Amino acid sequence: MSNSAWPIKSLFVLVVIGLSGITELQAQQFWTEDFGTGINCNTPVQLANGYVSTSGGSWTVVNDGINGGTANVWYVSPTAAGGFDPDLNPCGTGCIANPVLNNQSLHIGRLNNDPDDGARYNGFAFPPGLSDTYKRAESPTIDCTDKWTITVDLWYVAWNNGLDKASFQYFDGTVWTTLNDFTQTSGCTLAQYPWAAYQVVLPASANNNPDVKIGFRWQNNSDGITGTYSVAIDNIRLTSGPPPAVPVVDFEVLDGNDTFCEQGCTTMNDLTDFDTPFSTGAANATYAWVFPGGNPATSSDQNPTVCYDTPGLKSITLTVTDNIGESDPVTKTNFITVQDCGPDIAISAGNLTPCANEQCVNFTDLSQTNDPGGVTAWLWTFTSATGVQTSSTQQNPTNICLNEIGFYDVTLAATDADLTQEQTFPAYIEVLDCSGPDINFSADRTVICPGGCIELTDNSSTNSTITAWHWSLPGGQAVGDALPDTSTQQNPTVCYQTAGTYNITLSAQDQEGESAITKTITITVDPCTGPPDVNFIASADTICTGDCVDFTDQSLGLVEDYLWVFQGVADINDATSTEQNPSVICYSQPGSYNVTLTVSNSNNQVDNITRTDFIIVEQCISKPVPRIEISADTICAGKCVDYTSASTGIGLSSYQWNFQGAVPGSGSSMVQNPSNICYNNPGTYDVSLFVEGAGGDSIRVFNDVITVVNTPDCRPTIEASVPDTICAGDCAVFSAVFTDADSVRWTFQGGNPETSKAFNPGVVCFEDEGNYMILVEAWNPSGGAQPIVQDLYVGERPPLNAGPNRTINSGAVVTLNASLGNQPPIGSFLWQPFDLVDDFTAQSVNTSPQETTNYIVYYKEPGGCTAIDTVTVMVNFVAAVGVPSAFSPNGDGQNDVLRVLGQGITRMEFKVYNRYGQLVFETTNQADGWDGLQNGKELNPGVFVYTLEVTFAEGELEVYTGNVTLVK
Repeated sequence: MSNSAWPIKSLFVLVVIGLSGITELQAQQFWTEDFGTGINCNTPVQLANGYVSTSGGSWTVVNDGINGGTANVWYVSPTAAGGFDPDLNPCGTGCIANPVLNNQSLHIGRLNNDPDDGARYNGFAFPPGLSDTYKRAESPTIDCTDKWTITVDLWYVAWNNGLDKASFQYFDGTVWTTLNDFTQTSGCTLAQYPWAAYQVVLPASANNNPDVKIGFRWQNNSDGITGTYSVAIDNIRLTSGPPPAVPVVDFEVLDGNDTFCEQGCTTMNDLTDFDTPFSTGAANATYAWVFPGGNPATSSDQNPTVCYDTPGLKSITLTVTDNIGESDPVTKTNFITVQDCGPDIAISAGNLTPCANEQCVNFTDLSQTNDPGGVTAWLWTFTSATGVQTSSTQQNPTNICLNEIGFYDVTLAATDADLTQEQTFPAYIEVLDCSGPDINFSADRTVICPGGCIELTDNSSTNSTITAWHWSLPGGQAVGDALPDTSTQQNPTVCYQTAGTYNITLSAQDQEGESAITKTITITVDPCTGPPDVNFIASADTICTGDCVDFTDQSLGLVEDYLWVFQGVADINDATSTEQNPSVICYSQPGSYNVTLTVSNSNNQVDNITRTDFIIVEQCISKPVPRIEISADTICAGKCVDYTSASTGIGLSSYQWNFQGAVPGSGSSMVQNPSNICYNNPGTYDVSLFVEGAGGDSIRVFNDVITVVNTPDCRPTIEASVPDTICAGDCAVFSAVFTDADSVRWTFQGGNPETSKAFNPGVVCFEDEGNYMILVEAWNPSGGAQPIVQDLYVGERPPLNAGPNRTINSGAVVTLNASLGNQPPIGSFLWQPFDLVDDFTAQSVNTSPQETTNYIVYYKEPGGCTAIDTVTVMVNFVAAVGVPSAFSPNGDGQNDVLRVLGQGITRMEFKVYNRYGQLVFETTNQADGWDGLQNGKELNPGVFVYTLEVTFAEGELEVYTGNVTLVK
């Protein structure tokens, strides 16, 4: 390119956009062939065999019979021009008759014509067979993977006299099949080609087939009779329909039998809808029924029978899988009503804890029935832990002697006129070994302040030796025990933090067994308000190096502040503490150390105590002390917690946790800090921790560590994002934040879809105007969330029209107008992109984009919905660059700066050299120019050389050089 020229480039970009509210068509076009365009009729003959398709691959022509020496030929050229829409302009010609026609078609033409003379054919009568033609033009292989119900549409010209004709054929990867003979087209003059439209659905073997081809077969004989034209093909399009759908599940009970007594049965009737012809149907489908509380609990039969032994409302779930895939599970809640038809069983006993071989029990039937005849028969069964049974048919059995120590299950079967009901009361009777210790104990005090402690002394007696003690200490903490409310020490010291009245109960065990009778005393924790009286105790006062001590405040009176001072501790951060009961205070060096506690209150009352040489640390190694921490001590059923070992000791090397009540698979762990320990069933559970260290090993059971509840607070919550207004025919996005939800359901009245079980169902469309309800629900094992109910108004769409797409040259200004038809605007407009228009809230805007751009206009009327339309401004990109030949930096405001001129430049590098080749100026910014200075000094007039390297927006790189004269 000459350095004195201004290069001109043109770029045209067409963007296809979708307008809001237009539903995507079910049919998706995925393969086309229009055979391109030719230059003119004088180009060499272009055979169809080897022609490169506009969709990729090459066409192939094969012989499909015995062809004569002058058999006709398949061509691709404009001599039988394509592009004639049968609905608009069905009578076409070719470039021979009209040289401006260059749209090519696939057609049969006569041999040895160059160029071919259009869709004509030879049928010479002599010699016989000379012009016989049996040829098929085959498309490239068409990949129909993931394509279904494939439709072929094309435009064609065809002659058909029964002998000379064209056919449409299909190849499934193995064999070719003729689908149709083309019907002869007509209705035009002899010099014209009559075009018609053709459509056919490919056989099912084309579905999801990667090896499909289509073909066009022509045949003619040599009987000397020829038609006006042969065959021509253009504008081929293959479209795919929707993919196969998984089964849509529905069911009912046979003969409407959805209400019956317990121990009754009913049969299901499957009503599932399968997507024919793709689905293999019910005969080859698999069924997964779930019957909670039923027998069986699950079934794979199509129409199973299920029985129920207990009354109540029963839900049923069905999932169906066919060759297409698995359906969503469908649950019909409270679908079956099982009635309580027999007696309601209830019993009582005169003594729930008899002594073995000493006491017998009288039982009373408390059962009730609605039957006028009452309960007519009874069968009692008393079963020990080892399976030994005793029975009675009396209504109220007396003197039932149960002599096996342990728990007995009591079962009563009662019969009325309707049904026999049976209920087992597990572990209803506990038979005691009354030969255990006689329990007695004393307390040094029965009234203390909050934070105070009581020393308990066991005074129990036995004929043998007491081997175990169990203290029930609600509200208390035994010194030396890890968990509150209990102790197994013989003479524990128990401390109370909260004012109130508490019971203390002791039971014990000797060589003959557990004590049958316990003793309970009551103590009072008074809310002390007098001056402080300082005191404290420690979990141990003689320890080994590396061991830790827990300290417990026992001060009386009004105490609000604490200050502990620990001499000789291992960690300087533990030298002082303001906690009431500091724990895990560790010592690493042998010696004897003081402990000081100062207590005070807001009345400026202070008391303190220093115990000299209170902690003695010896050079030895103790067993480790298991300690635990838990991320939460109360959780909802179905939730999880994390545990942390806070154990103390030297050289801790292994851990063994056991978690009572945890879900299967997480009941034990050997890691130091196990996480995600989950609990499904409500209750209070223990945790045990075994720790091994340099001093040996220790195990510790922490009672009632975790409480699992199933309360209304455990139910899920919903925060939904629901629009309140949209236009008819539009769609909206629905989403929500669900907390602790296992399943959800959306109901969209008037919407498509009408329901969804997705947590965020996404886009939902509304076709008709009106007021509709949106309902959002959620569930977990604790029950249902407070549902969200919101009204949605679907209004009439304003007749907004952004106008036709516009085309401009780069740099031009175009006006876009948002029309409302004949309606005056009473609402507000908003255009996007905001920064590309002069007033984004106006009805008409001016814009000058540098590239093809989509513009969106919104219009909303008061109380109505928002209409949306789009318009595309397509930019013919014009790129140009140039450098002036002279400039005069004399300060007169005319040509004072030398700059690179032009547009469409995305990158540049401009350099200016003096006559000695020295660089005097350079820039990569088109806005920057040279003012004739070098290092702040004016240069003399003269001729300078420049180089310019430019990259245009379309990606082309150009380099220019030239001279520029500096004049003054």
